[in-house]
Amino acid sequence: MRRSLADLGSRVRGSPFARNASWSVGLSLVERLIAVVQTVIISRALGMTEYGVYGLLFSTVGLASSAAGFQMGLPAIIYVSRYRYTDKYKVAGVITVVQRFGWLACLAPLLLSVLFAGDLASALFRDSKYQFVVLLGGCIAAVSVLSGLQDGIAQGFELFKTLAKLKFVTTSLSFLLIVPAAKVFGLNGV
Repeated sequence: MRRSLADLGSRVRGSPFARNASWSVGLSLVERLIAVVQTVIISRALGMTEYGVYGLLFSTVGLASSAAGFQMGLPAIIYVSRYRYTDKYKVAGVITVVQRFGWLACLAPLLLSVLFAGDLASALFRDSKYQFVVLLGGCIAAVSVLSGLQDGIAQGFELFKTLAKLKFVTTSLSFLLIVPAAKVFGLNGV
């Protein structure tokens, strides 16, 4: 048993893909732990009702950004990784198409939230006082679409270690900023 674990460890250290994947998995676990702590702090700072609005908003943002992005990050991963060594022009074309699509796709949640903020706030939360929260949610959905597509391109180039570190840094920064913002500004701050 010990020998097989040692063999597994040496294979992981010897494979660039395995090292990158290890970084990605390890930092993703740390990122999830930070997110759990952040969730507990936010729920306590906002209270039950406002935390419910926060949860519904982020569920809706996740659904909207996923629908708007049409999961285009996956084709980016596949085509970039498949052709990055053999056909650089095809990779450039895929990146161009994905980025153009991303800019168009991020406009959908942004425009919907700007044009229908009051109606969306009333439909989602039964209160039009959450218009600003809906506007912020539209911005978050738009950024999520672009971020997901950029992640797909980077994963196609197997930049897992860099992506893992970047996600860890952004999660840590968001944790450091959201906690005081929740205490001072409530839901709008979060």
